[in-house]
Amino acid sequence: MLMQDVVSWAQQIYILIGILLAATVGVGLLLVVWTGAKIALLMYRQRRGREEYRRAFYRADGQHYPPYIEGICEACGRGHRQIFHPSDGPNQCPDCYEAHWRRATGWAGDSESRTTGA
Repeated sequence: MLMQDVVSWAQQIYILIGILLAATVGVGLLLVVWTGAKIALLMYRQRRGREEYRRAFYRADGQHYPPYIEGICEACGRGHRQIFHPSDGPNQCPDCYEAHWRRATGWAGDSESRTTGA
């Protein structure tokens, strides 16, 4: 009888150790999946941020937009939050400046214009 109790107790200890080991592995896998998901989300947000920055500060041909301030466009006469001050032309809103630099450089790339916060 005593031997059966010791064997039963040992089996229960092995089962308990197995359950704890499985729980530890499960928690470890959960942490790895959670960390991987956070890293993937971070990389997605960084890529999206770089694309937004590039759209905001670079023209389609890769050149920087000129400095800008809020004011009135000399080409169309409308007020905007962004009036570019190019060195080779009048102060222009984003729509007018987009057409200006495309004509000046002969750019025939995508025709997507810059979005403004006006």
